[in-house]
Amino acid sequence: MATFDRNKSIWVVDSTLRERSMMRGREYSEAEKLKIAQLLALSGVNEIEAGIPARGPHECRAIRQIKIDNPGTLVTCWVKASMASIELATRCSVKSIHICFPEETISHNISSTQFEKALAEMKSMIDKCFESFDLVSVGISNPFSGDLTKLNRFISKASDYGAHRVRLADSENAVSAENVKSFFETVKTRTSASLEFHGHNAGGLGIENTLSSIYGGADAVSLTVNGLGGNGGVACLEDVGPALLSAFQYTDLNFYKLKEVARMVTTLENRRKVRRKSVNAA
Repeated sequence: MATFDRNKSIWVVDSTLRERSMMRGREYSEAEKLKIAQLLALSGVNEIEAGIPARGPHECRAIRQIKIDNPGTLVTCWVKASMASIELATRCSVKSIHICFPEETISHNISSTQFEKALAEMKSMIDKCFESFDLVSVGISNPFSGDLTKLNRFISKASDYGAHRVRLADSENAVSAENVKSFFETVKTRTSASLEFHGHNAGGLGIENTLSSIYGGADAVSLTVNGLGGNGGVACLEDVGPALLSAFQYTDLNFYKLKEVARMVTTLENRRKVRRKSVNAA
């Protein structure tokens, strides 16, 4: 069992802009994205997941500007696990990239040959990233129902290939807080790699699961303003923040700036709600 260190360093990633890019409805304008990113940087988050390059030139331009505007905050772009997506990401001129692998990668149903092929493809992708990026993190969706042996090997190989962190993303909110804690404890006994938890809130447990992941050994957590995101949203930054202060003496966050960015996101989301059109009888 991993031993929890109350004085450990915690890395806070904000995924608001990336999660919003994956949601339906009119997206934020570039000016709105830049303002949100500026407030996030002022609020003290360690890293901003700024968007998805595959969404087009407008997204790449916004990501580039976010990096320019916030030199003291790590700015990361997010890609699916493909060479084409990585190539698009090079246009963003940032130094950090996150590669998301599908849950099928560590499925109980794929053969050893298929799994080894996936690991070889991961190595090629990470090698490709290091041609343009200084930092590469990788993630796996919904690992809690996958093959634990495959997951441990995935994490080990990702670390060997140079990934600085591995994200375990509970996109379906499929596990309880107790299970999250024990899961991270188990995985941590088999690796020295830095692990991140990204918890969705479909069952209302996003915050509890996030804190439990840290107790289990997670080194980083990714959150969103107002709990924005698909499938019930993601664990809420301005709610988890005070809990991090109380439980782990995490003092990097500026709660006044968090409230400011939360108000802005609330206003933007209210403006994007679809209004019913009146229909005149023919």
